[in-house]
Amino acid sequence: MTTRENLSQLLRDRDVDMLCGALLSGGGSYEVFDTAAKVDDLLSTFHGIDYGSKAAPVGFTDAIADLEACSLPEVVPAQVWSPGYRYHMQLFLTPDRTRLVVCYAVHLPQREAAAAN
Repeated sequence: MTTRENLSQLLRDRDVDMLCGALLSGGGSYEVFDTAAKVDDLLSTFHGIDYGSKAAPVGFTDAIADLEACSLPEVVPAQVWSPGYRYHMQLFLTPDRTRLVVCYAVHLPQREAAAAN
C-alpha cells in the first residue's frame, strides 16, 4: 500500500475511521510502516495503560476489542497525522495491508505538537 487512496479505501463506517478519512482527504500526512507488530505485545501494552480521570482516546476501547478479536499474530502499524500535527490516527493493518484491523485517535501534548511543526 503506497497511496493515500488505497489507505482511505480500507476505512470502515465508524466515527473514528471517518475522522481518519477526513484527515487523509484534507491533506494529512501518513506513513505505513515496514515492520509488523505482535498483537499479543500490543494487547499487553494497551491493557497496561491507565488513563485515570482522563478519557481514553477516541476509538481506543474499540481498538482493544478489535485486537482481541483479531486472529492474526501480527499487524502492520500505520499513522495519519493531522495538519499542524495536533493529533494523529493510529492504525493497524493486516500483514498484507489489505484490511484495517484497528483505528484510534491519539492526542499530542501541546509542546510535542509545537515541536513537530
